[in-house]
Amino acid sequence: MIAWSDVGRPTAIALLLLAAPVTARAECPPTAIAEGDPALVSDLATRLAASGIATTRAPDCPAVTVQVEQRGPQVHLRLADAFQRRGERDVRDVATAAAIVASWTMQVIDEGSLPALRTEVTPPPPPPPPGRSWMIAASAGSALASNTATWLGGGLAICTRVGPLCAGGSALAMVDTRATGDTATVLVDSWALIGLATLDLPVRLGALTLTPGIGAGYGYQHLVAHHMDASHNPLDVLQHDHALRGMIHAALGYGLSAHAELFVDVAGGAALVRSDSTAGPAGAGWLALGLRYEVR
Repeated sequence: MIAWSDVGRPTAIALLLLAAPVTARAECPPTAIAEGDPALVSDLATRLAASGIATTRAPDCPAVTVQVEQRGPQVHLRLADAFQRRGERDVRDVATAAAIVASWTMQVIDEGSLPALRTEVTPPPPPPPPGRSWMIAASAGSALASNTATWLGGGLAICTRVGPLCAGGSALAMVDTRATGDTATVLVDSWALIGLATLDLPVRLGALTLTPGIGAGYGYQHLVAHHMDASHNPLDVLQHDHALRGMIHAALGYGLSAHAELFVDVAGGAALVRSDSTAGPAGAGWLALGLRYEVR
């Protein structure tokens, strides 16, 4: 007969409470859940079951999950367990794979007890390739021509990045104001259109951007001289000038935002080859104020 004393009863109750979690943990068998290639999963599950490892998940019990697939002559494993460990391994056959999986089902892992595994590290995604950047500019200004006439006009330009350079084109329209020079005293109406292929080299200088560049292309001048004939009747003389033109310039821009800047442009241009050397000025110096915007 066993007798219980008042002193022994609290001790026995405490021992039962301490033993309960151990008993509950002991009821969880080592478990591995295999997924992937059906033939490999079936073979692996059979080998694990023969080693006393459960292949179906029990409620509230930890389990190792393993993805198995054939990669050429090797079997590839991807493992994850309840301790947030992850790893990958290529092995020669399913028997070796079963041994690896079995080692992962241990609830307590001693340091150095696992085979060497490749830690699964997901590399960061590569940065997207840089998109093509386009610079679009609009400007307005004044030119002093080689015949000292003052012209007014505006232009549009566009270019795209090619390494450190910006390659594109520009178009300029100008009209003679007849405020200065020969046309101030002679009745001549004239205007010009110029189209150039351009190549610029933007250089960042803190908040400023210095952009020197060159251009070459076609220029057209249209002139109408107003005269009186011998009978004092109005007589208009029309002249055209086609030219191969060259240009150099330098613009200084100030950033208004990440994509927009205000700039001042100083340029000089001349007709290299002309169809009619008497039709209007051969060259001019240009000062303009504009806005440039970057589009991606």
